Amino acid sequence: ALLDPDSRSALLVSTRIRGLLKDTAVEIEATSLERDSALSMLLAKADLNLDTLQKREEQRKEAMVKTTVNNIGTQSSRKEYELALEIVKLTGSLPLLLSIAGGLIEANGGEI
Repeated sequence: ALLDPDSRSALLVSTRIRGLLKDTAVEIEATSLERDSALSMLLAKADLNLDTLQKREEQRKEAMVKTTVNNIGTQSSRKEYELALEIVKLTGSLPLLLSIAGGLIEANGGEI
């Protein structure tokens, strides 16, 4: 047995292998979220929202006008929104992975 049957403990197993625990567990199929729902979940877990990302991008654009790198031109940076969408894509829009990624973003100061 994986758990002491006399305890109130629970175990969550996330896998792509169907029937891994056979008759010892309830199997629930988790599907991926639509892109907008996945993005909302990622940002919520990161304690962010689209308005915050938009304000940050405006601030970055203002700062980029003032900054040059090696006299080549303005410093470029990828938009946080685009990075968030890339995270959604890389996680396959799976809720567990989005939750983990959002928690990591929050733990790192909310910067994507």
